[in-house]
Amino acid sequence: LPATRTLASSGLQGFGYTVYNFGVSGPLVPFGNLRDLASMRVQIERQQAAGRNAYQGLGVLANDELSQWNGLANLRFKFGDHIALQAGGFLTSGTTYNGFGGNTRDARNEGGRGALNATLGNYAVRVRNYNNTSDSLRSDGTRILEFRDVAANGERVDETATQLYFKYAHSLSETFTFNAGLYFTRNFTERGDRTFFSDLPAYGPAIRNATNIQGTRPTGVRPDVFGFHWLTANEPVFPNAPTFGYSKQANSSVELEASAALKLREHAIKAGGQIRVYDYRTYTLTRSVLSFSYRAVVATSGPDSGNVVNYIRDDAAFTEENLADQFDGSTAIERIGYTRAGMETNDGDYASRRPTAASLYAKDIFTIGDLTVNAGVRLDYFASGQQGYADLSYPFGKDPNSRKPVLASSNTELLFNPRLYFSLPVGKQTVLHGGLGKYSQVPDFNLLFVSYDQQNFSISSNNPALKSEKTTSYELGVRQQIERVASVDATLFYKSSQDLVQLVQILGTENTPSYNIYNNEGTASVRGLEVAVELRRANYVAAAFNYMLTVADGETSLYGQSHTAAITADIKTPLEDQSLPESLRGWGVTAAFRLGSGTAYSPTSQFYYDYDPTIGFRLTGPKNSERLPLSYQLDMRIDKTFNLFENKLSLNLYLVGINVLGVQNTFSVYRNTGSATDAGFRSTPEYKQLLADYDRSYGAGTGKKYDDLYKQYERGFNGGGEARQFRLGAQVSF
Repeated sequence: LPATRTLASSGLQGFGYTVYNFGVSGPLVPFGNLRDLASMRVQIERQQAAGRNAYQGLGVLANDELSQWNGLANLRFKFGDHIALQAGGFLTSGTTYNGFGGNTRDARNEGGRGALNATLGNYAVRVRNYNNTSDSLRSDGTRILEFRDVAANGERVDETATQLYFKYAHSLSETFTFNAGLYFTRNFTERGDRTFFSDLPAYGPAIRNATNIQGTRPTGVRPDVFGFHWLTANEPVFPNAPTFGYSKQANSSVELEASAALKLREHAIKAGGQIRVYDYRTYTLTRSVLSFSYRAVVATSGPDSGNVVNYIRDDAAFTEENLADQFDGSTAIERIGYTRAGMETNDGDYASRRPTAASLYAKDIFTIGDLTVNAGVRLDYFASGQQGYADLSYPFGKDPNSRKPVLASSNTELLFNPRLYFSLPVGKQTVLHGGLGKYSQVPDFNLLFVSYDQQNFSISSNNPALKSEKTTSYELGVRQQIERVASVDATLFYKSSQDLVQLVQILGTENTPSYNIYNNEGTASVRGLEVAVELRRANYVAAAFNYMLTVADGETSLYGQSHTAAITADIKTPLEDQSLPESLRGWGVTAAFRLGSGTAYSPTSQFYYDYDPTIGFRLTGPKNSERLPLSYQLDMRIDKTFNLFENKLSLNLYLVGINVLGVQNTFSVYRNTGSATDAGFRSTPEYKQLLADYDRSYGAGTGKKYDDLYKQYERGFNGGGEARQFRLGAQVSF
């Protein structure tokens, strides 16, 4: 239910979280012999939130709204006992706003930067009118300084995910079945400035919504001599100019799969395959990086008489042709599958990328006495369809005058992935189980594909030669049944991964400077123990306990947690249980407690300071030598069900509590201080001097304004986890 006001007396703050859900299912024709022929299911959900989440020590972030629709539909036709057809799909479409999320930097990344969601582009000094005219001057001659909270504008993100499917199942006999499916999937994401969003000219050379630009009083520049004065904008320092850049990405695929299953005495055999063809498109427009013309404003009196004191956009200079010409010549646009104007295209060098993934597999589950064996093999194929550099050290060849890339054949992989697992009873209620298997994962398309401009006119960190990441897994465990009420399973495991993608540096040569590129040079191994205890429902109570101990090694084992544990308990009293008083029937209480040791991070020191305290760090200790503290959280749900109108209608009321203990966990820190709330800059002499300079130059109190906004950004990331939250809801079924 919506909470729309702050309850100061109780310390509660509503953040407008609402979910509406409607579903209907049953026979398509609810009468006669047609009831069993076709059935349907339709479900629609609406989500809205003034704040998508609330964080410890920070509350609800500004400009963090969510508005989303979810829907699914399914039709199922059954022809006798042998043939079944299904057709359906799902759709998710929503808009979110990221007031602090435009340039998120995680404190645990390899770049050595903190987790402050602020950069020079997001957090900068803004002079009110960017000139020295009278409306920005105090009576004592000092300028008025205003600090612009760029996050208040925020980034808008529109996302749509769609899948349509058709499935066919045919039981040719009691021992042989055939299944086939056809799937179409499309995911579309669009990001942009909250105000301008997909208004592309607003990001380009016109900066058509800006009114004027920061001036430095360049004396001697006369408009009657030079005409229009050309300036370059590298940061959004213009009133009403975009805060964020614009990008969009469209990924779609068509997939066909088929399988056959045969039961033959002690064998259950299954074989099949699939092929999936992708269509990948991406478009990025950097904000405000092009040259544009402004009209100089010359003072006619006073000490600046005859000099330029400001530049104002000359709207007459901006025509549609002018915009098109400057967009066409812009290196600020990266595109695959789009024209420079953002329209889809499949022509020439800028066509979409169409990689293909396919697989064939076969497995047999069979018994030899008490031993059950699950043996299988999988053949995986992947073709990226794009060429990469033949030699990363010489991307443009060894000719110093060449700027044409030297490319190798496009990457094609064929991987053999066998698997073998077993289970063997070694006692009346004890089973030994284990096995091994090889697995692979195709590369992330966002790191794989390179636009024509990137590959031919610069050096991209993306790498079309990326290979699939590969993992070999081993496990051995024992499962113990305790009568009919409980079971305990303990498993030792070991996983070894190769060809993991990581960012590496390619040292420069006589023809090429040093640069960074993603490559398959990462390795990692994980070994550990997993214990699972399950208590089946007895006397209205069910419970489960899971614990995992892991030891991670390798360059890419950054996020490994040594210890994780979870306990869930569930109490339910059925409405139909006549042995209970009526007041105790229909209740449900669920509690989930989770605990985890801290992840690793590398200690750093800050060797220079900037307005953005996420830059300027160097390592002060071994990589990943420090760990975050232990974290834990308790979530609960309490519900009560009522049967109304002679059991024709069911009403369920529920209350959900998130982090009901109000624990202030720490999930991310500034690596130079080890604190989730202190970036280390505000305690330095440089910072104190900065505040004093603001007060001296722009009047008393200006430094405090800066400090207040800085503290907001310093704390403006999810370093402390979720705040205590309560959500009330109702569900009606009939």
